[in-house]
Amino acid sequence: PRLKHRFDHIQAIGSQPSERYGCRVSVDLPDRVETHVCLGDFEATIVATPAVTREIRAALVDVTKDRPVQGAARIEISSDADGDHVAADGRIWRPGAFKEPIDQLMHVLLRSALDIEPDRLHLHAGLVASDGLGVLIAGYPGSGKSTFITALVKAGYDYLTDESVGVDRAGRLTPFPKPISVLQGSHSMFTQFDPGHTGLGAATELAWYLPASAIRTNSLAHVAEPRLLVFLRHERNAPLEVEDLEPAHAARLLLSDSADSERIGIDGLHIAAHLCARVRCVSMRYGALAPAISAIGTLNRDKPD
Repeated sequence: PRLKHRFDHIQAIGSQPSERYGCRVSVDLPDRVETHVCLGDFEATIVATPAVTREIRAALVDVTKDRPVQGAARIEISSDADGDHVAADGRIWRPGAFKEPIDQLMHVLLRSALDIEPDRLHLHAGLVASDGLGVLIAGYPGSGKSTFITALVKAGYDYLTDESVGVDRAGRLTPFPKPISVLQGSHSMFTQFDPGHTGLGAATELAWYLPASAIRTNSLAHVAEPRLLVFLRHERNAPLEVEDLEPAHAARLLLSDSADSERIGIDGLHIAAHLCARVRCVSMRYGALAPAISAIGTLNRDKPD
């Protein structure tokens, strides 16, 4: 059994010396390798070369499964003279600004997950939890959501997503637990998590893709009861400012940044309004992370009115 485990390990990482057994075992890897993942309600089999597969598995280690699931999406990464291409169930996605295969894959996974949940409102928001109490982190692009969520996980919060939360008509939350995307401008704040040094996660010119377990062991959660909704805004050297928001105003803000508010129509307004009526809604302007993280803890512990 130990030798079989070693053989399986070598299949995943290629030929390498084995100090434990005092020999070198060479394995001819296939041209294409499958990786099975489960991200919330979205399941997929990702097919790629062994080299790209190593990056995929390092980034998606928290959501990788041992065997495929019937009915899972099939996502294939291929290369030709024009570059890398990602196809989901035969549909080829245009790379756009995403030049590296890992960047493209993360985008395609997210978009494909939206397509299989047509009856849910998808919030452009992150979700973390403490003692099962969920904190939704919303904000427009550039507001620092992923940086803030990385700091929250480091501080002890459980991670559910940094990007997308589906909400159904009953108010149930379905987070999309992709790796945290730490953009280049925030790398200096989290040098201890650099995938190039730790071997945990994947790195491209655009971002580090960090599994929650790379930040803190056993930090991935699956469910949380929403308690707090924070609209985040980062401004350099700004003092910490927290202001309560009316639920109706918070719902409009959520809808204005949702990927599918037009598709779901008036139901989206009802879903957002129902969610915002259940939680405390605040706006937070901050410059330094430490006092902002502390304020989240206080707000999440306070009982709603």
